[in-house]
Amino acid sequence: HMLLGQIFETLVVTNHVGEVKPGIAKSWDVKLNEILFHLDESKFFSNGTAVKAKDVVYSINRHLNGKSQSSNLLHTIKEILAVGDYSVLIRVHEKRVSLLSALSREQLGIVPNGWVFDPNSNVPYIGSGDYQLIKQEGSWRLVLQNKSCRRVQEWKLVFGSFKDVLAKKELPTYVPVIFDVDGDNLFGHSRLENFDLKELKSFTQSSAWVLPEKSVDLSVLSILNKYIERLCHKYNHERVTGVIPEGIQGYLPEFVMDKLPAVKKLTQKTTLNISVLSFMYYEVIDESEISKIYDEFNLELKFSSVSIQSLEADISNHHSDIIIARWAGAFNGPEGFMAILSRVLGCSFEIYLGELNHIYSKAKQEENSNLRQIYFMELAEKLITTGLMLPLWSTQIFNLLNKGFKIDQLEARYSPRLIDVILND
Repeated sequence: HMLLGQIFETLVVTNHVGEVKPGIAKSWDVKLNEILFHLDESKFFSNGTAVKAKDVVYSINRHLNGKSQSSNLLHTIKEILAVGDYSVLIRVHEKRVSLLSALSREQLGIVPNGWVFDPNSNVPYIGSGDYQLIKQEGSWRLVLQNKSCRRVQEWKLVFGSFKDVLAKKELPTYVPVIFDVDGDNLFGHSRLENFDLKELKSFTQSSAWVLPEKSVDLSVLSILNKYIERLCHKYNHERVTGVIPEGIQGYLPEFVMDKLPAVKKLTQKTTLNISVLSFMYYEVIDESEISKIYDEFNLELKFSSVSIQSLEADISNHHSDIIIARWAGAFNGPEGFMAILSRVLGCSFEIYLGELNHIYSKAKQEENSNLRQIYFMELAEKLITTGLMLPLWSTQIFNLLNKGFKIDQLEARYSPRLIDVILND
């Protein structure tokens, strides 16, 4: 999504605290069941054509009709219509406070009417963002569109894990986000003397979810919670309190896992089949702790690695009861960390919630910030105490920038922008 954020612009944008700001739309009028957007007539695509209402309608409908991951955030939309060349009307089935925030997601960047992705093209994307992705001399580059702008004119992209990048002879100028590294090993690293390394505020965290149509007894979940506690203690993971991260509306300030039944040995051997998204599989596996759990509580924790690309088939093949996943959220709002779960759970989050959906429905529609906070906190707690999920831990995130450059931004955005990087004075 960081790459898309350089190439595309969205209808609106959100900053790091979730406030909605103008994007391709310069303003909007909100009524009970509709929003009328007024487009900025100065916006142009990288191919030189003006961004118009028909392009916005096409771009949003691509996701709604194609059932993309982002469509889970938009299903309240009833219809989207072009009103002349520079106005767009969105009608909704029901009021949803977060819809504007959802429209800021980078994957919902506006493309020209009729555009289709061509993986064989040297210019595979057409957007109105600051940079255009171009393949030159065998490498991918982000080239600045506004040549008069005093910013970095061209970025050459380097692919690979940060461990691989760190082993290269020439280090990159800028690494906007670094995952899956030990921060203690980064600070003071001999190769990073000429770089500024910063730990960023992280909204990325992992959790375990009971799969739809599966039933896991609360006594079994209590034992799994004990395993999670032990991993946190052993590997110094920062345990999180619920599905909503700290700093986001609806965050639980205290742990509620103590409301689960007391941990005790099961009367008979029980197997819990747990699928883990492949990129974090080894993060949750500790054979010695798995063995201890079995010896102490008669519970066999049976883990399997699954791919997001073949998730449904993998889960079925492993007869999974639980899925463990990690994500950063679609936007900085409580629904950004819930609606996106539909992809992992294989059904809409509303259907998954069952009897708890009335709380979610109230929270989604509530405009009073204090009440909205209360409803989302109530939902986050009941997800745990009714046995639907267990929170795991947060993930550290860093960025790295050569000391010859600095970040110059008026306001931080949800995703880093290369346009904000300038030469140091």
